[in-house]
Formats: sequence, C-alpha cells, structure tokens
Amino acid sequence: MHGYKYTAFFSYSHRDNVWARRIHRALERFRIDESLAERATFVGPDPGSLRPVFRDREEFSAGKSLDRQTREALEASAYLILLCSPAAAGSDYVNQEVLLFKKLGRGERIIPVILDGTPDGGNAECFPPAMRYKVTKTGRLSKKKEDIIAADVRSSGDGWTLTVAKVVARIIGVGTDEVFARAERERRQSMRVRATVGVLIAGLAIGGAIFAYTSHSQRQTLAEIEILVSRYSVVSPAEGATTTSTEQLTDAITAIVTGAARDKRYARALRSLKDGNVEQAEALLRQLAEETARRADTESRRAAEAYRRLGAIAGLGDPKRAREAYAKALQFDPSDSDALYWHGWLSLLAGNLSVAERDLNRLLDISKRKNDSRGVFRAQLRLGELVRDRGNLDAALKHQMAANEIAIARAEAKPDEAERERDLSVSYEKLGDVFYATGDIGKALVYFRKGQEISKRLASGDKKNTHWQRDLAVLLERIGDVLVTQGKFDDALGSYRQSATIRSTLAERAPGNESWQRDHSVALERLGDALHFKGDHDEALEKYQQSLAISEDLAARDPENAGRQYDLSVSATKVGDMLRRFDRLDAALTFYKDSLTINERLVDKEPGNAKWSRALSVALIKVADVLAQKKEISESVKSYDEALRIRKELVQSDPSNAVWQRDLAVVYSKFAAAHQLTGDRDRAIEALEMGRNIISELVEHTPGNAAWKRDLEWFEQRISELRK
Repeated sequence: MHGYKYTAFFSYSHRDNVWARRIHRALERFRIDESLAERATFVGPDPGSLRPVFRDREEFSAGKSLDRQTREALEASAYLILLCSPAAAGSDYVNQEVLLFKKLGRGERIIPVILDGTPDGGNAECFPPAMRYKVTKTGRLSKKKEDIIAADVRSSGDGWTLTVAKVVARIIGVGTDEVFARAERERRQSMRVRATVGVLIAGLAIGGAIFAYTSHSQRQTLAEIEILVSRYSVVSPAEGATTTSTEQLTDAITAIVTGAARDKRYARALRSLKDGNVEQAEALLRQLAEETARRADTESRRAAEAYRRLGAIAGLGDPKRAREAYAKALQFDPSDSDALYWHGWLSLLAGNLSVAERDLNRLLDISKRKNDSRGVFRAQLRLGELVRDRGNLDAALKHQMAANEIAIARAEAKPDEAERERDLSVSYEKLGDVFYATGDIGKALVYFRKGQEISKRLASGDKKNTHWQRDLAVLLERIGDVLVTQGKFDDALGSYRQSATIRSTLAERAPGNESWQRDHSVALERLGDALHFKGDHDEALEKYQQSLAISEDLAARDPENAGRQYDLSVSATKVGDMLRRFDRLDAALTFYKDSLTINERLVDKEPGNAKWSRALSVALIKVADVLAQKKEISESVKSYDEALRIRKELVQSDPSNAVWQRDLAVVYSKFAAAHQLTGDRDRAIEALEMGRNIISELVEHTPGNAAWKRDLEWFEQRISELRK
C-alpha cells in the first residue's frame, strides 16, 4: 500500500457505532473482483482485499497519548472514511480527525458517507466544519466551501449496496464523479441497484474509469504544494498591490500537482513551475482552459475554474494577463465570487473604475445573499478605495468602516487565525488612508499604528511569509507619509528606508513580478521625497531616476493599464522637480510635458476619475511654473487658469476633501507669483488672501497638522511682504 499501515481510518461519533461496525466489517470482508487483477491501483496492484481498515480507538496501546496515537493512525492511513450525521457534525473529536487528515495533504482522500441529517448548514447538519470548508496553507479552516460528493447509505439515497460500492471504488482508485454519475443514472432508471458490488466495479474498470493516483504519493502531494506555494507566494488582495493571493495560488498549484497524474500538460506545467518558468506553465494551463472552454455548454463551471486558476498563475508575473483570465472565468460563470473579486480589484488597479465598480457591487450582492462575511469585507474594502479615487471621501469612509467592523468581528471570533488578523491590519491601513485624505493625520496615524502592530507581529513570526513582510512595508510607508506631514523628516526617512529595504528584497527575489517591481518603484520615490525635504537633492534625484526607470519598464509592458501610466506620470514629475531645482529648466519642462500628455490622455479616457483630474492639474501647474521662470508669463497664466478650473471642480464635488482644499490654495499662490512678475501687486495680494483663507480654515479644523501651519505662516508672510 505504498508504505501505509492501514487502507483507511474510520472517523465517526460513537453514537453511530452500529453503522461503523457494519461498514467496517463489509470493507474488511470485501474481495476485489478478479477483473482488476494486474491493474495498478492506489493501494497496490491486485490488492485482493482492503484489510486492514482502522476503526476503533480501542486498538491503541495502553499508556500512550490519545492525541499522539490518533495522529499516528491518521498518518498511517491512505484514506479517511467519515461517517456523517448530526452527532458527528457536533463532535469535536471527529472534526479534529478530519482537520488533521487535511493538514497531511490528503483532503482529496476523505470519503464521506451520510448516515443521517442534511448537508445544508441547518440544525440537522451532518458534516463537521472541517469537512465543509477548505484548509488554508497555515492549517486553518477558510471560508471557502468544499465541493463534497458523499455516498448516502439511507434507502432514500444510495442504499447499502451502492454505498459500499462507492467506498470501495474510491479506495481502489475509481473516480468518485464517475461512480456518482453512473449510480445516479442507474437509480433513476430502476430505483434500485441491479448490479452487485463486483459487477459495478468491474464495469467501471472496463469502462476506463480507473483514476491514476500512483504517480503522486502522499509525500509528493503535500511537499510539492507547500514548496511551490511558498516559492511563488505573493500578497493577497485584501491585502495589497498584487495579482495573486495565497488562497488562489494554493488552489491552482494543488490542481496542477494532482492533475499531473492524468494529463501530461499538467505534469509539464508542474515541471515548469519547479524550474521557475512561470510563462511556460501559464501557456500550458491556457491550453487546458481553452480546451475546457470548448466544452463549456456542459462544463461552464469547470471552464470558469480553469480560467480562474490560469489567472492565479498569470498573476505571478503579468497583471494584464491575469485580468484577462479572470474576465474569461466570468464569461463562463458570472457569479464566481473569486473571479469577481480579482477582476474587479485588478480593474481598479488598472484605473478601469466603471468595470471595477460593476464587479465589486455584484460581489457585494452575492456575498450578502450567501452570508459570506469575507466576501462582503473584500467588496467593501475595494469599493472604499474606488470611491476615494473618485473623490467621495464620505462614501469611502462608510465603506471602510463597514469593512473594518467585519474584520474586527472575524478576528475576535478566531483570534488565532492569521489571515483574519491580516485582514484587520489591511482594514486599519485603508481607514488611515481615508482620514489622511481628510487631513485628520492624528486619526490616520492611530489606524496606521494599529495596522503596523498586527503586521509587525505576523512578520516577525514568519520572516519567510512575503504577504506579511509586504504588509509591514506598506504601513511603514504610510507612517512615513504622516511623519513628513508633521515635519519629522528624519523619522520619516527612517520609516521609508525600512520599507524600501523590504520591498527591494522582494523585488530582487522575483524580477518578473510586476507588483513587487512597482512596490520597489514607489519605495524609491518615497525615499526621494524624504531626502528632498532634508535637502539631500543629489541623492533625491538619484532615487527618483531609479523609480522612473522601473515605471517606464512597467508602463511599456502594459500600455493600456491606466494605473501604470499614472505611475509613470508621477515618476516623470519627480525627476522634473529635481532638475528644476538644479536650474535645468528645459530638461525639467520636457519631463513635465511628458507627464501632462499622459494625464490628458487618462482624463480623456475617464473624465469622472478624480485621481486622474487632480494629476492633470498638478502637471499643468508644473508646466506653468517653468514657463513663469522662463518669463513666458501669458502661457504660464493660461496653464494656471486651467489648473484652477479643475481644482475648483474637485473641491465643489467634495468640500470635505482637505487635500483638494489645500491644492486650491496652492494654485492661488501660483497666481500670486505670476501677477507679481507682471508688477500687478494688488491682484497678487488678492490671490494670496484667497489661498490664506482656505488654509486658515484647514488649520482651524485640524490644529495638529504641522504642514498646514507652515503653509499658513508662509501665506501670512508673503501677504505682509507685499503690503509693505
């Protein structure tokens, strides 16, 4: 039996002891039909019988720990036969046995047999929790439900003879789906089983239904999945800027490892992943997905599943191809929650807000109907980001508060489950982002610190977990942003350097991972900002140029990705800022105009995107600043006028957005400078007073914002100087 002491382990409630004895006796007495002679099965060629089958804990030796001996018996068993009833569903011991078996990587070798009750989650539920839900990489139960195909011993179900046939067929390697489909056809035709167990199994074998388990042993299945998931593991979306979560990746790799025994393309895809050739693995999975899609009339859900797994692998390197794969999955199954989330979130990252809004709202509706709290959490989290990009901070806060409430409740319900803690950390980060945008940096820092506390604990507990390392990097960056606003530049620089170190390590580990490369670019940009504020302009320019090089490469890979184009415009602007400081005005103007061209194109494509509109106003001001320095005043004023128009519209759309209020004040300061150059002192003072009034209200609303206090002092000083 390939090293196993027992063919199977019986897991059951002792209230079902009568059924356990009866089924156990039937299996140990069962003789394998001669038609299977010399065929390779999971329990060996021509096994003859299924003995021994472990049934009762009375078989344990005296004096040993029950828990330890349970684990030893489970480890020594090729299969687990789960007798399902309300008593079993409520038994903690049964639940732990199933969970232990799944942790061994043998979840596909659990054979459930329904004795009583219903599998509907009601008071008469027959499946224990560990059977109903999938197990995460960390060995915890997830919220992702298992697709369970069970035998039903009751006369209203399969009956006794067919139930034994199904169990035997699974153990010797006959595909359960094949058995179930055949049994259902026969039951509908005659309402009773007409064939004996031997005839049934022989018929299935002759029909070519033997499932080739032999090429993947226990050790290969568990070890290969864990090693590959660990190797390719990236950040999950609740969760951070990436395109594949551990949950999706584990699902995809598990399918590849288990599928390698029956399809050469899966086997080649597995070898490709082991060799680090993600593109080759992706190409093979694409062939399989397209082949399944051609049978979509009868296998639409399988086609959706195939494309969803393709998206998980494609997302290891290329967000665009991942987005396309999830879009195909939704064509075959529009209600696929995972595909809705991933396609919606990747569309949000790419700047396709209307598509993202459609998918995320659909996910929210489906998750509410299914009472899927994590689905609701993820939808609320990303919708909060979406409406924030559109400039609606009140709506963003409502979404993020709703997500945070769910995250807190889930974490409190299972405080030892790391993924729930991680969701809570991300929720705190997103709440902090909203408060930062409103100008309430005190609250923003509180939430960023809460998130950092969780992320730091998770990251220190598992230094190899890239999810948690990146989470920590993000929060260090956010805290650095607040420290800059508070004028604590040395502290901010330290926080940014820690973040950059983590992100640089991740980027070096996976040069083909676009999300990590983008993270590295952002980290370099933030370092440049802090160095610029400290007056280290040469080093700041170096960091900005390094960031720009990465942004250019990423934008070239996916020219239609609005998010990548926006990143490129920001990087170009930063380089232009430093060149202007070095009085290289023509070179600076070139970079500013490049940024302006990009942002004009983004706004034309999606006029309602406030993020793009604000970026366009920034580019207009930068161009106008250089033109003013070059004494091209009339052209400069035209550019300022256009920026003023955009920023007034943004403020009118959301007066609560403190960042946009300050943006408007900045434009007035620019007009003042332009009027001063023309000698119109009165208009310069008028513009400064408009800006001063805006900043004064911001300071009154949030006295702790040191940056705004500095702004107010600057306006007061400039007005005083002009009035002398």
